[in-house]
Amino acid sequence: MSLVRRVVSVNRWVPRRRGAINKKTTRVSQVKWTMAPTAAAKPDLVRSVTTDAASLQAYLSRNTHKRVFLLSSEDFTLWCERETSARLQRDPVAAIHARGDATRRFHLKTLGRLETAAIAADAAFRDCDDAPAIHAAEKTLARAKAAIEGMRSFLEVMETLEKSCHDVSRHETGELRSKSRADDATKKAEATRLKLVALVTNLPGLERSLRSLLVSSKTWHAKELAKEALRNARQELGLESLERAAKEASKKSGRELTSKGSSFEAFGARIVGNLIREGGLSGFVQTRNPEPTNPKPPNLLLLRNVHLGMAFGELDLVLVSVDDVEEAFVGGDETISQKDKKRKKNAVTVLAVFECKRNPDDCASGYVKRVGDLHWLSGGATTRVYDREQYVNKNYPSGHFTVGYHPCSRIIRPVFPNEVDERIVARLANPSASSIVLTPESFRLFDDKQTDTHPPRRLWLFTRPRT
Repeated sequence: MSLVRRVVSVNRWVPRRRGAINKKTTRVSQVKWTMAPTAAAKPDLVRSVTTDAASLQAYLSRNTHKRVFLLSSEDFTLWCERETSARLQRDPVAAIHARGDATRRFHLKTLGRLETAAIAADAAFRDCDDAPAIHAAEKTLARAKAAIEGMRSFLEVMETLEKSCHDVSRHETGELRSKSRADDATKKAEATRLKLVALVTNLPGLERSLRSLLVSSKTWHAKELAKEALRNARQELGLESLERAAKEASKKSGRELTSKGSSFEAFGARIVGNLIREGGLSGFVQTRNPEPTNPKPPNLLLLRNVHLGMAFGELDLVLVSVDDVEEAFVGGDETISQKDKKRKKNAVTVLAVFECKRNPDDCASGYVKRVGDLHWLSGGATTRVYDREQYVNKNYPSGHFTVGYHPCSRIIRPVFPNEVDERIVARLANPSASSIVLTPESFRLFDDKQTDTHPPRRLWLFTRPRT
């Protein structure tokens, strides 16, 4: 069975490695490959896109990767050295970690002795008679500090609300200015202030109790001395500064990758929209009929970063058709019963899902993850091929998808702006006020009553050749 059913690929045609696509296990006849010459979005970009199996076959056939199992031991060593050197030059985080590893290996005896002593001292403290009382005192003090911080934050919010109530009229505030609710808020704030005063008054006594226990514990002092000796040695060797630098470089690299990934997803959304408008993906802009009479269903929307309260992950791009505008959206002013009524109806149909991967090496893992998510979102009505335990969270305590709300603020403009219902345009004009409703029935086109090894026909991978 094909690992990748469809691939939409963009950017320059200069791959250095094949990435995660295996030419032996991929049946090109089942794959749609779309190639654009540049990552810059242009109005006439679709005209330069090719969609044929020959382009994908050419990519899979390129012999630009190393078959390391054919190398001799000497050649393999040289290849490893070159790859490592290249990695250290382009990846500052890896370079810092390599320096730290080299330092630890060079001072292995000194650091090993201090680390062993610190571990032994910590174990001795955990087994001593003083540990339970010290742990209890530390826990009590931490809870008191957390409670004080929370109460102060709550009172700050209440003061802000009281000031805002005085700045607007009674008509504008509605129930917020009603006497009963105002009295309840005042009583709650006053009770919180009394509790806060009591906690602040008791805090010095809790700190003194903990200090007294620590001073009288010889094993605790021994543990702290061992930790301090190890910390001083690491500081002298520069390991502490290297770890701080690695942490900061890792954060910077993560921010850059996130930014690049978001930019690539935005570019992918523009490409997908252009392809649909130009007919490049017309075979999947349909619902149930293989050859629909109307190849452009009305009210096509492209959703981005569809989370739906999942335990982890999200769908990068989702193409939907709004079948019933009145039932497809919920607003913040609607009651729970009104929302429950809409969640039982099928007003939205998901036509295609696009997984955007800037790095083609991530395609395989992303594809496998999305296949599982789509089985879960479609309800897995026939086989329950997903593991529900992986999806259990506060939104779905049963582990099964029931309903999700996607905010209109993360809806890209309609695919065919001139053919969309005016009520949808009004919704998107005020995106913070409503959400679109998605249910397992919305994903019914992905429930093709097959096993988990059967790839969904409407899942697309959007990537680029490795450069």
